[in-house]
Amino acid sequence: IAAEFAIVYICGALLVVLALPFSGIISLPLGARTMLQATAIGGTGLLILGLPSVVRRLALQVRTRHPVTKQILSFQWSRVSLVVFAVLMTWWLLAYGFSVLYGQSLYSGWHHLARHAIALAGALLLGQIAFFAPTGVGVREAVLVALLASNGNAAEVLILAVVFRTEMILGEILCAAVAIAVARVQSIRKPRSGANNTYG
Repeated sequence: IAAEFAIVYICGALLVVLALPFSGIISLPLGARTMLQATAIGGTGLLILGLPSVVRRLALQVRTRHPVTKQILSFQWSRVSLVVFAVLMTWWLLAYGFSVLYGQSLYSGWHHLARHAIALAGALLLGQIAFFAPTGVGVREAVLVALLASNGNAAEVLILAVVFRTEMILGEILCAAVAIAVARVQSIRKPRSGANNTYG
C-alpha cells in the first residue's frame, strides 16, 4: 500500500514536471524552454526504463550489510516500471478528461492541457496530503480555483471541480461494483470446479 501511494505521488510529480514547460505558467526563452522540455521527457523515460537496473545496482552495493536486499534483487522491478508507466498514463488521461470537461481539447493546443494537468495533479495530491479534510473536500476545489480561475470565472471552475469530483466518485463506485461482481462469480465457480474434479 505504501509503495502504491509512493508511485501515485511520484507519477503526479512527474506529470507536473512534464507539463510545466508546455503550460505557459512560466515564461522562458525558447532555448531554455526547449532544454527544460527535453530534460523532463528524457528524465522521465530514463526513470521508467532504467529503474530495474538502478535498483539492482544499489541493492548489490549494500548486500553485505543488509541481507534483506536479496529479496529486492529477486523482485521483478520491470513490473514496477510498467506500473509507473501505467499510473503516469492514468494521470494524463485524468488531465485530458478534466481539460475536455473544462471545454478545451487537443485542437486548442497543448497549452491548455498542460495547464489543466498541473492544476489537477496539484489539487488531487494536495487533497490527499490534507488529512484534516475527508477526501480532500474543499482543498482540491480551492487549488483548482487558485490555479485556473482568471477573468472572474472562479464560479465556473468551482462548478467544474465539483462535477469532476462527482464523476470520479461514480467511477470508483462502478469499479468497486465490477470488482465485487467478479469476486462473487469466481467464488461461485470455485465450488463447482472442485465438485467436478472430485466426482468427475
